[in-house]
Amino acid sequence: MKLIDRRTGLPLLFLMLSAGVGFAQDTPEKLLEEFPIVGATNKAVFRREGNSMLINVDPPEPAKLPGQRGINLWQTSSAFALGGDFEFIANYDVRKLGRDPQKVTNEVNAELSLSGRGQHGIMGINVNSHPESPSCFRVLRVNSKGDGGLHFNMLTFPRVSTTGRIGMKRQGDEVVFLAADGPDAPLVELVRYPSNPLVSPNLRISAYQGNGADLQPLNVLFSNFVIKAARIIRGPEATQAVPPAIPVGKYALQLDYSKNAARILTDFGNTNDNAGVFKVEGDGLRVVPPTLPAYSKEATGYWFRDSRFALEGDFEVSMKYRVNKASFGSREGYGSVSLNINFETESPIGSISFGRSFSKDVGHRYGITRYSPHKVGHNYDTMSVRTTAMSGRLIVQRVGAEMIFSAQEGDNPGIREIARMPYVTAPIRRLRLATDMGGNCTNVIDTNISDLTVKSGKLVDPESGRSLVTAPAPGNGDTQTIMLDSVPQPKSRKWLYIGISGGIFALLLLGAAVILVRRGLSPQR
Repeated sequence: MKLIDRRTGLPLLFLMLSAGVGFAQDTPEKLLEEFPIVGATNKAVFRREGNSMLINVDPPEPAKLPGQRGINLWQTSSAFALGGDFEFIANYDVRKLGRDPQKVTNEVNAELSLSGRGQHGIMGINVNSHPESPSCFRVLRVNSKGDGGLHFNMLTFPRVSTTGRIGMKRQGDEVVFLAADGPDAPLVELVRYPSNPLVSPNLRISAYQGNGADLQPLNVLFSNFVIKAARIIRGPEATQAVPPAIPVGKYALQLDYSKNAARILTDFGNTNDNAGVFKVEGDGLRVVPPTLPAYSKEATGYWFRDSRFALEGDFEVSMKYRVNKASFGSREGYGSVSLNINFETESPIGSISFGRSFSKDVGHRYGITRYSPHKVGHNYDTMSVRTTAMSGRLIVQRVGAEMIFSAQEGDNPGIREIARMPYVTAPIRRLRLATDMGGNCTNVIDTNISDLTVKSGKLVDPESGRSLVTAPAPGNGDTQTIMLDSVPQPKSRKWLYIGISGGIFALLLLGAAVILVRRGLSPQR
């Protein structure tokens, strides 16, 4: 059954897995055939109950030996993949999550998610019970790190009802996570994350019993699955492990501050730097925030300089850095000092930054931080990758809907990829250079930056969107180095105000003179 997406005008294929019958490209399918279950053990966990899928697992007695445990993650994946815009939504009925939901000691959940492809990790939403929130929804993201590890991020949202609806939908380069807390409640947006529209994920249904020795029982019914997609992909492509290769970015324009670091202070002139934290030194900038002898909650601990231009399309930003000193004062704050390049949008997706930092828990590291606004507050999620390099180059590229974070370490000419992850294609309204004292004015962060370059296909005015560079594009695909003399500067009205004030003063003098003359000519009595 072919539908039309009213938002994009594109055709949608509609796959409704309900009442045990589905429609995929007008071909009848069965629910458990669309989500084939591998292995006899899994078949005991995922089974049909009437027209729905029941996930039921009751673990054995707690393990007696330290660290001993059985299987704690149960999952099944769709035989198809989804291309383009899509929706994946289902009803939930929580019958049991943990032995005693009010005294749960280990997380337990039932989840709908998008399976990982290559570097893209997993994103999902679940009905959950854990020690801090016995009844909640959780949104999960898993990303690969450059050191071979995985980075997990979870956002928790309150849940009241044992029945309702959860799901997600992808719109362009964003995935929106939704939940309805109750059988008659409307679906509401919890949070949204970037997604590469070129990647076609599989769907996953899973159950998680915690990571401790004492695994938790779980009994949840999922029903009325609704799946809409611009494309439903079957065959070998549906299980492709690696997404399409990311092309090399091509840039027409370049800002090169390697020979004139003082221009950084001009072109990055929107700032709170009233203390002169960013100062020209040698061929670059010295960045040293002022410290106080004692912690003060009101003291400024975050210093930044924002670009007077916005970036559109593909770009590459890089700069050399050197860490001179990084240390901690008193215990207050959030335990990390850093030098960062921030990329900020006006969309609900938030911002992302890449920096060289020093933290109490990891030590010297690279940090990639996502700021995500959502309905229960703001979230700062930092992925950490260890490093021993005290100098080098930070490099960030956006190619299509991908952000690629890399570094050169010390004098090594090789480039180390730290991570890559999807990000929106929307304009970067502010490119920010920032130093962060970790919420504590007694912490020390002393760094140098140099050789800052910004390559882009288009530079625009953040307010009007007007192109800032009108020079012709270079030939042969070369990047043209430019100077941002066209950055709009607010016209000074100083002389206008002086002229008006002078005119008013002259009129007052003239009026006074007229009064005096009249008084002098008037007859004396």
